[in-house]
Amino acid sequence: MNFDGHPDLRLMLFRAAGPNTPWRHWLYEPATERFVASPALDELSPTRFDSSHRWVVVDWRDGAARSGSDAYTWRDGQLQPADLAR
Repeated sequence: MNFDGHPDLRLMLFRAAGPNTPWRHWLYEPATERFVASPALDELSPTRFDSSHRWVVVDWRDGAARSGSDAYTWRDGQLQPADLAR
């Protein structure tokens, strides 16, 4: 999920009635050989991952007629809005 080549974990908290299903995320930290919670990904949930662009994508819906997608990228271990012009 952070595109470092290590396996990461996520778990669906519950199945929402709509499309905005919440997930919890854990990133593997090779230095400690442990999975570490990722509050940044949890806040963006629901997420999908575009490995070709190395983007974390959030598809969201706000009511029946308003929806969209936002993309983020990892910079120095932090999620930042992606530059979609690349």
